[in-house]
Amino acid sequence: MKSVIYIVCLLLLSCFTAVAQTLSKEQAKLEKLLVKSPDRCIRKSNRLIEKGKGMALPYYYLTCSNYKKYTQLGKTTYLTTSLRSYGKYQKYNKNSNVVVNQEIINDLSTAYEVRITEILEKKKYSKARKEADKFSKLFGSNVNNYDQIVATKEAKQTAAKKKKSSTPKKNVSNTVSVNESKLITDAQSVLGTRYKYGGETSSGLDCSGFTKYVYQKSGVNIPHSAKSQSKLGVLVSKEDCKTGDLIFFGSRSNSGYHFQHVGMIYANDNGKIKIIHCPNSGVRIEGEGEPSYDMYWNKRFLFIKRLNNNNLLTTKSK
Repeated sequence: MKSVIYIVCLLLLSCFTAVAQTLSKEQAKLEKLLVKSPDRCIRKSNRLIEKGKGMALPYYYLTCSNYKKYTQLGKTTYLTTSLRSYGKYQKYNKNSNVVVNQEIINDLSTAYEVRITEILEKKKYSKARKEADKFSKLFGSNVNNYDQIVATKEAKQTAAKKKKSSTPKKNVSNTVSVNESKLITDAQSVLGTRYKYGGETSSGLDCSGFTKYVYQKSGVNIPHSAKSQSKLGVLVSKEDCKTGDLIFFGSRSNSGYHFQHVGMIYANDNGKIKIIHCPNSGVRIEGEGEPSYDMYWNKRFLFIKRLNNNNLLTTKSK
């Protein structure tokens, strides 16, 4: 029995030794400072940069320290500094032995995505595109909804060119001519319609087939796919959404959004929403405050989009 305990102790000791050896002495010091005080870690990292020693290591810890400050204080200046430091770290990280905490980098990536979405919601399309391109260079992949960001910016530029070249008489608004009351009337007309995979007629509908059917009744053709529909229009908040906006459900991971369902906003009562959609049980109305919605759909809410510009819509479905 004693020999077994001895062997176990030796194995544990060897594991701890292996972990300890993964960090250099300098990194171990910075790691302790990061845990105790990000401000002290920032000062130490800056001193190392001034000395010009092992640049990848101090820039990595400037990345982590400033991100930690951002999570504590919520100031975007810390997020910006963290991202800038991460870019410098990548520049110098050719032959370094820095041990990276990938979880922190993933969290930084997610925070940057959220920031870009906020910029897009403020209709700063050029800045959103610029930041999305920076994201790609930093993290080696496109930000979620990159296609939508590009399409939104290009649509804005196209609209501006048309406005500039048109005479006052021909300067017609690009907003979709869709009446909210008609959308609801057409949606209500198929209440109770059975669920049918791939269906897009009143004899059977699936979730994206339902939204396609309702918009088609108003002369607007959109693709038959929740993922494709998610790339249309512009983001709106739950508080500002209105009848006819599309609401998307699913999950999110480091690789992006995974769309499971789409429905349509039926009503918004001071931020408390009702939706009309076609789940497996068929076309129905439900909303916040109801067990069926709160226990399932609310937990899978992703975002809401408004289809309000012809340039952002698919005019012919395939």
